[in-house]
Amino acid sequence: MDSINKAAIIWSILIVFVAVEIAMFGNASDVSHHNGKINPVNSDELGKQVSMISSIHIQTNKEVYNTNDVIMISGYVDRVLDNIAMTVVISDPLENIVTIAQIEVANDKTFVEYFKIGGSLWKQNGFYTVTVHYGEKNVSETTFTFLSDLDPDGLL
Repeated sequence: MDSINKAAIIWSILIVFVAVEIAMFGNASDVSHHNGKINPVNSDELGKQVSMISSIHIQTNKEVYNTNDVIMISGYVDRVLDNIAMTVVISDPLENIVTIAQIEVANDKTFVEYFKIGGSLWKQNGFYTVTVHYGEKNVSETTFTFLSDLDPDGLL
């Protein structure tokens, strides 16, 4: 195979690859490549591409809570994403959302939020899930046990 045919094949593969990226992400400037992976990106004010990926590390201050307790959810991220709020969702054992909040990540890459347990949504004993979303495809979870003073029977 001569060098012209090899070059034509390589260009054809490259064009197909870019077309797939555009179909998946909207336009070629919406993606970046790192270690063979395609990562979603945004452009900052200067037009530089900025990755929207940041690992999230979360924890609660206790493993077991009761009615009227305050849950402290804290943690850190590997990098701060400009102008992106973090979403914290707490779900009961039946996967019903009991509370949700948007919080800011500090410049030192840490975050903390407090939630008071109480009200009509906090009725099911069992294992509750804290899900944190930050940027695109950045999700982390942890769990805790809730024992309602209103319904001290069995766990789900």
